[in-house]
Amino acid sequence: MECAVFKKKGVDITEEEKKLLSKKEVLLNIDQKSWKEKIYGPYFKTILLFITNKCNLNCTFCFDKANVHTANEMSFEYIKDIVDNNPQVDKYDIMGGEPLLHKDLDKILVYLAKKNKKIGLYTNGSFLSNFKKDYKNLKLNMAFHSIESSDDSLKPIARLANNIKKFQNVYPIKIVFLITEKNKTKLFKFAEYVENNFDNIPKLTIGLVRNEEDYYNDNYEGIVSFAEYTKIIQNFINQYEGKLDIDIFAEGMLYTKNLPRSQKNQINRFKSIFVKNEYTSCLYDIGPDKKIKFNPKKPIKYSNCELCPKTNKDRCLTDKIKLQRIQ
Repeated sequence: MECAVFKKKGVDITEEEKKLLSKKEVLLNIDQKSWKEKIYGPYFKTILLFITNKCNLNCTFCFDKANVHTANEMSFEYIKDIVDNNPQVDKYDIMGGEPLLHKDLDKILVYLAKKNKKIGLYTNGSFLSNFKKDYKNLKLNMAFHSIESSDDSLKPIARLANNIKKFQNVYPIKIVFLITEKNKTKLFKFAEYVENNFDNIPKLTIGLVRNEEDYYNDNYEGIVSFAEYTKIIQNFINQYEGKLDIDIFAEGMLYTKNLPRSQKNQINRFKSIFVKNEYTSCLYDIGPDKKIKFNPKKPIKYSNCELCPKTNKDRCLTDKIKLQRIQ
């Protein structure tokens, strides 16, 4: 079922073309004098909790567009059941909608910390000004499409600069630049902005907007093709002269001598739970037709996969290439 946010450009690629594309790999050429590649890991068994569908934005490329802007949210007791019945899970990513709009977010974060879980909080940053500074095991994750814009849906980072500065010495913050057709020439400027404005954020993460429901199809308006993405990334690491470390979403395409690498929990590590008691065993199966009913009182099974069940590759689509700048 196609997500309404993505408009097709024209004729779809064929199933045979999709199969060929899914097997394509591009080696990233890394200048050993400029970059040191770090080993990715450790990998953690992770549950993504989409705790609320409430959101204050209407982003063009929202990957869960079909579900946001309703009043539905998970109860604290429901989340507690999930945590209590899955002691094997190391990490919880708190998603939305906008998680900071959940009325019991404080209770949720405190309980996860009490259970010694790693916590990734994915927020658009709009409500960070009153966010607490004493949560344990917490990392903030924020994605952007622009530096400055009057359009909130482009997530301009400059608008949230004060909030980011307020918390950059409190929690680890992952800043992600998501490449689209409109912003693909702005990557260098965005990296420069991060470097010049946030003294305690040493790294930029780069990714690509895709339609997760039709992942290997380049034929959507506003989406940069995989082929162009690999060229943008190669050009960036060749020419970037700043001091930031760079994490790069491989998007199932890019590879290096260290990625893929078979490690514990590397493949099939993400499980997603949505409001309305729905579940998927892969982050990229978010379409309404992919979700199944979920029992929060039963433990989730994590298969020890050697290949991704979705792509038949020896990696996860969420794996990243980690480059450390050699000064």
